[in-house]
Amino acid sequence: MSRWVSADHHFNHTNIIKYCDRPFRNAEEMDAVMIKRWNETVEPDDTVYYIGDFCMRGHANPDGVLRRLNGDVILIRGNHDKLHPEPPKGFKAIYPYYILNHKGCLISMCHYPGADISSAFPNKYIIYLCGHVHEKWKFSGRDMNIGVDQWDFRPISIDKAIEEYIDHFIERGE
Repeated sequence: MSRWVSADHHFNHTNIIKYCDRPFRNAEEMDAVMIKRWNETVEPDDTVYYIGDFCMRGHANPDGVLRRLNGDVILIRGNHDKLHPEPPKGFKAIYPYYILNHKGCLISMCHYPGADISSAFPNKYIIYLCGHVHEKWKFSGRDMNIGVDQWDFRPISIDKAIEEYIDHFIERGE
């Protein structure tokens, strides 16, 4: 079983193609490619921590998309994940933010950049993963954007995210 992170697919959201200059003709093509890449990457018994904006509110049925994806998906809500009146049944769990201890590293997962939790965990190494900013940047301040626009429209392993995060800050001498 492996662990993965991802964000900002915006399944069935036609306008995201224009907003983020995605290389797709329409939402159907975009969804098909992203579902294919997800399933090429994630095995059925894996876990994906999904850091917001799974689909655009009112534009897609999360349950229908989730049934087509490998792995258990834990949703950390984004600004477009308005789940009412009942949350979709396909998510394993739903949280406003999530902190994971992975191999001794604390990983803070919040859809929005800038969610600093360091005061709650003094003397701990914390990796900050976010989404929300799409193609704008991969690193900013202490945050790393794990949205699909930065990662070939597929989830990335938590180990790869940690490696990239550490490499980035070592290169900058921080």
